[in-house]
Amino acid sequence: MSTIEEETDIPKQKINGKVAIAQASGGIVSVVPQANGKFTLRAIFFDASENIATKPPSTVKDVTDKGMTISDAPWFEQAKEELARDVREIKGAKQNPRILEYHKSTDDLDEIDASKDEIAWCSSFVNFCMQQVGVERTKSALAKSWLKWGQELDIPRKGCVVVFERPSGGPNAGHVGFFVAEDGSNIELLGGNQGDRISISPQKKSRKLSYRWPI
Repeated sequence: MSTIEEETDIPKQKINGKVAIAQASGGIVSVVPQANGKFTLRAIFFDASENIATKPPSTVKDVTDKGMTISDAPWFEQAKEELARDVREIKGAKQNPRILEYHKSTDDLDEIDASKDEIAWCSSFVNFCMQQVGVERTKSALAKSWLKWGQELDIPRKGCVVVFERPSGGPNAGHVGFFVAEDGSNIELLGGNQGDRISISPQKKSRKLSYRWPI
């Protein structure tokens, strides 16, 4: 099973040390700033008995040009690297150039204002991660575009794409990111545009539409 550890009210001068310790222990770490100037650290650890599918469907092909197989989920490793960059929106007139790079991985530049980092970018982030490792992507800034990508999984596995509905945003609204773990009624999701940043945050299982994996 996966284990989720959370610590709040960490002073700024101690957060880097705590992150290093958690990462050295094999944790996937997300740091969230608090309103009081301190930080919350969330770390997810896995063990071998975790009840998540460990093998891809039989139709999954090798990513031969990268010298690795799809089962390595290289896009998930890219997502973790972006998480470590602490990518977040910049308040005010300035824009985070990294988020603008995510938008450039889509073909929707005429439909979205790709010059602004506050434009919904969860799908742009997933597209970017796929593009960086040479895996086919949707090239769409719409989260629900991922419902037509790859093949559906009955059982989630680490790094698979998860698509959620977002009823408050209307019928076309959604959210998308990468599966990290299950936690009761929640799915721990590594995604962009979560609290205006890349983070690991819980999403309700009841809003899940599909687990997706490349064909």
